[in-house]
Amino acid sequence: MTRGKSRFTHRPYYLTSAKDPNAMDVDRVNISRLSPDERQKRMKEGLCFLCGKKGHIANDRQFHSQSGSFTRARTIQPGLDTDAITWIKKMREDLAQKKEMPKEETREEQIAYVQNVFNDMTDEERTQLGF
Repeated sequence: MTRGKSRFTHRPYYLTSAKDPNAMDVDRVNISRLSPDERQKRMKEGLCFLCGKKGHIANDRQFHSQSGSFTRARTIQPGLDTDAITWIKKMREDLAQKKEMPKEETREEQIAYVQNVFNDMTDEERTQLGF
């Protein structure tokens, strides 16, 4: 081996070359990266990252049978995981209600409030109440 030369040649996956029609098709998946905007769009709309269709997320064998290099993605279909989804929705609602609920007043705070209301009353209002 000569100095400065490697016996292995680095070949990035994104380079394309003319393929021999008789060669084995090892690279069955054309790997291309989604732009951050496209990825975000597909996430929001629930589209597949590979084909852009709705109903599955990545490699569902019935939709992408030719791609064997990806692991099977979990799909969410109507009727599945309803317990988990319902639980998450309930927890979010409970949290929202807790943020909206006023703080419980102590007895001293309640007494101070009543005293302030009483002190702000006119003499006529006090006589109507019997004071």
